[in-house]
Amino acid sequence: MTDHSLPIEKRDAPGWRNPWILACIGLFLTVVTVNLGFVMVSSSSDPGLVTEEYYKYGMQQNKQDKMFRKQLERGWQVDLSMPADIEPGKAFDMQVNALNKQGDPISGGRMELVFYRPSDASQDISIALKEVSNGNYVASVTLPAVGIWDINLLFESEGEKHSLRRRVRVGDEVESISKHTTLDKIVKWLSN
Repeated sequence: MTDHSLPIEKRDAPGWRNPWILACIGLFLTVVTVNLGFVMVSSSSDPGLVTEEYYKYGMQQNKQDKMFRKQLERGWQVDLSMPADIEPGKAFDMQVNALNKQGDPISGGRMELVFYRPSDASQDISIALKEVSNGNYVASVTLPAVGIWDINLLFESEGEKHSLRRRVRVGDEVESISKHTTLDKIVKWLSN
């Protein structure tokens, strides 16, 4: 017995015309297209890594933790002061006051400020501070670009080391976001 309820052309139609098969193919093509968009954008954008030796620095984390615990026990008071509004390309004074646990000035130390640019390591700056009076260190600084800067203060006196970190924003917040985000690039690429 043969089934004569369906016309011959319907029974012999290929399976790829089935709406479920077409939906699966469409979903697969969408996923491939979006992944290609991510690959294209990621290959043309900066990865954001500042250091090439991130693994080496990660392994030194225990050493840094010990240093910070010792720093807290020592009780030095190292205060960093700078203007609230920093404009790119304009010089400003950084002042650091260093006092020991008893509140006496720490003089004769070596102090260095390192300004890291998280988005571009080529703009990193290192400046030595000069002692102008007992425990008071000063330097004139000019940061060339708008955006986020990480400050690392390194202070050494009589074989003891002290570290202090800060993050500052230079210039207008709107101007500091000059590059489009990865999502913006993908949406723009898919809309063309």
